[in-house]
Amino acid sequence: MSEHARFSPSAAHRWVECPGSMALEADYPDDSSAYADEGTAAHTLAARVLDTREPCDNYVGERLEIDEGKTWEVTREMAEETQKYVDFVRALQNQGYSAMFEQRVDFSRTLGLEPGEGFGTADAVLAKGDEIVVCDLKFGKGVRVDAEENRQLMLYALGAIESFGDLFGPFVNVTLVIHQPRIAAGVSIWRTDLARLEEVARECATAAIDVKAASRAFLAPNESGPAAIIDMLKPAEKTCQWCKAKATCPALAAKVQETVGAKFDDLTEVTDELLDSVMPGGATGDNWLASAMGAVGLIEDWCKAVRGETERRLLHGTPVPGWKLVEGKKGNRKWTDEKAAEELLKVKFRLPVDDIYDKTLITAPTAAKLLKDNPKRLAQVNALIGQTAGKPSVAPADDTRAEWKPVTFDVEDIG
Repeated sequence: MSEHARFSPSAAHRWVECPGSMALEADYPDDSSAYADEGTAAHTLAARVLDTREPCDNYVGERLEIDEGKTWEVTREMAEETQKYVDFVRALQNQGYSAMFEQRVDFSRTLGLEPGEGFGTADAVLAKGDEIVVCDLKFGKGVRVDAEENRQLMLYALGAIESFGDLFGPFVNVTLVIHQPRIAAGVSIWRTDLARLEEVARECATAAIDVKAASRAFLAPNESGPAAIIDMLKPAEKTCQWCKAKATCPALAAKVQETVGAKFDDLTEVTDELLDSVMPGGATGDNWLASAMGAVGLIEDWCKAVRGETERRLLHGTPVPGWKLVEGKKGNRKWTDEKAAEELLKVKFRLPVDDIYDKTLITAPTAAKLLKDNPKRLAQVNALIGQTAGKPSVAPADDTRAEWKPVTFDVEDIG
């Protein structure tokens, strides 16, 4: 099992903004997931080929050890996607950058922490002249991560400077890179300087003091009172996204109640205020809707977290008064032994081949991947591939995507 720092860079977005979260999370199990294990395997593969200068394809079908007693098989897709990150890093090496891979970096002294309290493993640290570059591979394909003002990478950079500043540098310029090969346009690059890193170091050092104060308050509630730790809980959508304790966080529950209950505390009574809040053109309707929409993501995440935590406790035999586990919808029917079924239908029953086998055309992505090494054929295949437009989705006004506008028709154009 890999060692974890008390002040983990990957959780910095949470413990800096919400110092009390670490105290609430302390007793929760550090469970892994298939997604996390897949990401670990991709990182292991990348580090290995960067050290050996091999292509990722050499490892297709091999099982890599990702933890003690746990392995993960390298698929063709994993090899192809990880190679994109590897090629990016190698291109920097070819430009004369010195490189270290899967390197532990410690920023404890920089943040005024106890030795070993603040460290992490940087995927790639590169240096050339007065510039330090930190690259981080994100193998997930769900949420896009931006390099700009990314505290995880900034702490990696601070740790690298603290750990290796005497070997390279002195550094003035800092480049942070998030590489997400499975997401379109998944390379995010942000350039800053040492002065900004030093500002972040001060912010994180102050937050670390608050984290320790919250932990002490949580361990001695009779001395400090519950208000002490609640004051250090700052629920927000991004902050709470991966927090293990959000299902039981009192501050998040209060925020949800405040947001939802402020206008809908009693839906059996239709008041003038309620009508005004939901009717188009109402004095407060538009403003309230905009405010409420800003909390929807946080509330939805909280609802999922409450359901997930309840299920986790029941699965572990911990009672949750008024709730129990029941069997859900059964899965689809399927053969328990395909070979035996084939023998029965084909040999014993002598059914026609066309009746017992389904034949379907391969999908467009499969065809494109099959012909990727034959440009002429691939061009002909691509000419027959279409893609439906994405459905409109509500997003904040500062979202970087272009605004979707409905197609309009002039009456004169019809007929």
